[in-house]
Amino acid sequence: TDTPAPRAASDAPVELHSGDTLPVTVLDELRRLAGDSRTTWTAVLVSAVAAYVARVTGTRDVRVGLASHGRHAGLRHIMGMTSNILPLRLAVTPDMTVGALVRAVAAEMRGAMRHRRFSREQLARELNLADDGARLTDVVVNIMGFEYGLDFGGSAATSRLLSIGPVDDVSLFVSERSEGQGPLIGFDTNPELYHPDDVRLHQDAVVSFLTALAGADAETPLAEIPLLDDTATAGVLAQGRGAELPAGDTALPQAFAAQVRRAPDAPAVVAGAHTLTYRELAEAADELSGALSGWGVGAEDGVGVLVDRSAAVVTATLGAVGAGAAYVPMDAAWPAGRLDRVAGTARVRALIVDAANADADWVTERAATLPVLVV
Repeated sequence: TDTPAPRAASDAPVELHSGDTLPVTVLDELRRLAGDSRTTWTAVLVSAVAAYVARVTGTRDVRVGLASHGRHAGLRHIMGMTSNILPLRLAVTPDMTVGALVRAVAAEMRGAMRHRRFSREQLARELNLADDGARLTDVVVNIMGFEYGLDFGGSAATSRLLSIGPVDDVSLFVSERSEGQGPLIGFDTNPELYHPDDVRLHQDAVVSFLTALAGADAETPLAEIPLLDDTATAGVLAQGRGAELPAGDTALPQAFAAQVRRAPDAPAVVAGAHTLTYRELAEAADELSGALSGWGVGAEDGVGVLVDRSAAVVTATLGAVGAGAAYVPMDAAWPAGRLDRVAGTARVRALIVDAANADADWVTERAATLPVLVV
C-alpha cells in the first residue's frame, strides 16, 4: 500500500506557546458586540479569526475548525473522550460589516453543532480525504471555557495549560480563567510549518485585530478594521523605509545622458537574449521623448505605460521622463474602471504600449482620444 505509516505520538510535532492575556475590557467589548448581534462572544471571536485569515491570505472562502466537546446534555457527566473539530465554511468579503459576519458565523456554528457527534475523521472518509480531515480547515479555534478556580480544602491551586496534543497546522486557543481576569489567548502551531518568530508576529497581530474589531460598531465594514496597531504599523513602515539619502541636483535624464557619454557601448539592459547598449537605449528613448513632446506632452502630464516585463519597460520609462512627464505603470488586465481611475488621477496624456497590449480593449478605446505609441 502507498499509505504512509502512522507517526508515533512521541514524534509528532507540537509547539507550545504561553499566549497573552486578553484585557478584561476587550472581553467586555466582545460581549457588547455579541449582545448587539444577539449571539455569544465566542461567535464574535470566531468571526474575528475568520476576518483575520481572510485579510492576511486574501481569500474570501475561509474554513475555520471549531473545537467542540461533542456532548449533548445526556452525555455531560459521562466519562470518555468525545471532542471533535467542526468545520465552518465562511464567506468573508471586505465590504461585509462586522455585524453581518458575526450573524453569519453564529448561524454556521448553530448548524455545525447539530452534527457535533459526526467526527472529523468520519467526514474525511466520506469525502475521500487521505489526511483525516486536516485539509477541511485553515485554522482551528479552541475555546476552553472551564472552571479554573481550584480549591483544595482552602489551598488555592493554579492550573496551567501544557499541551493540546499534535497540531496539523495552526490552532488558536482561548482559555477562560478566574473571574476578573481576561482570558488567555495564543497559538499552538506545527513547528514544521511555522517559525517561532512568525508565530509571535501573528499572535500580536491577532490580539490587535481582535481588540479593534471588538471596539467597532456592528455596521463597520471589515475593510476598515486595522490589521495592526499604530506601534506595529510604524515598525513595518520603518523596515521598508531605509536610510534617507540626499536627492542630489541631477535629474534622471541628465544622469542617464552622463552614463551614455561615459560608456556608450556597455550593456545597459539585458532581457533574456535581448541586450541594449547605453547608446541604443538612449536612441530609442529619445525617439519616444520626441514623439511625446510633439504631441504636447510635458511637465505635470502622465504617460501610461502598458508594457509587459521586457527591455521595452526601461525604454518607455526613460522616454516618458525625457519628455518631462511622469511615467505611470498600468496593466491592461486591470478592470476598465480601475484603468480609467488611474488615468484620470495621473492626468495621462498619452500611452506607450507593446505589441502584446496594443489590441487590448481599453487601449483601443482610448486610442480615439489619446496618442498611442507602440514599442
